[in-house]
Amino acid sequence: MDIFEKIDLNYKLSGEVINVLIHYLMTMVASGGDQRMNRNFVEAIASNMLVKQVNTYEKAVRYIRDQSKVKGKGAASGSSGAASGTRQRSYAKSGGRSGKPEIPIVLDDGSAGTVSDEEFAAMMKKAAEIKAGKKKGALRTP
Repeated sequence: MDIFEKIDLNYKLSGEVINVLIHYLMTMVASGGDQRMNRNFVEAIASNMLVKQVNTYEKAVRYIRDQSKVKGKGAASGSSGAASGTRQRSYAKSGGRSGKPEIPIVLDDGSAGTVSDEEFAAMMKKAAEIKAGKKKGALRTP
């Protein structure tokens, strides 16, 4: 079964809207866009049209023009996949600031030393006091 027949059956888009969708996809292919034309991509556009209640020829043309404007803005700002709902991902480390902080790796060189029995007992006592304080605080609050 053809992908457009499936869209017709599953999404219940009108024939004129499907025609505009086909024209849009053909112009994308002809323009040499980097977006691959696969079933998921076409279905994503069809479902987006359905969500935006594109049910007439005029609305379909307006939708395609809006998508072209979004794609044009995305290409101008450097994100060419903005119109299709996908993002370009770069896994290479860049010199700029990334979203995650750089955490230094600390190696155990043995200089930390060991804890004496007295120090260990003092730490355990302090932990018990903190734990008891938390329990009392939990009982006081309703």
